[in-house]
Amino acid sequence: MSKEEQLDSHAEGLLLLAVELHAQCQEESAQMVALAEQLREESQSIRGQSEALQQDMAEMSKALEALMDTKVAFEAKERQARKLSKQL
Repeated sequence: MSKEEQLDSHAEGLLLLAVELHAQCQEESAQMVALAEQLREESQSIRGQSEALQQDMAEMSKALEALMDTKVAFEAKERQARKLSKQL
C-alpha cells in the first residue's frame, strides 16, 4: 500500500470516527434536553409544593396563635374565678 493510499485510508477512518462522534453527540444532546425539561418540571412541582406548605404553615401558625390567645384568656378567667372564690 502506498503512502497516499495509507493517508486516504487514515483520513477515511478519521472521517468515519467524526461521523460516529457527531451522531453520539447529537444523541447525548437530545438526552440532555429531555433531562433538562424533566428537571424544570420537577423544579416547578417542588416550588408548588413549597408554596402549599408555606400556606399550610401560615395557617397553622395563625391557629396556634388563636389557641394561645384562648389559653391565656382561659387562664386569666381561672385566676379571676379563684380570687372570687377566695373572697366568698
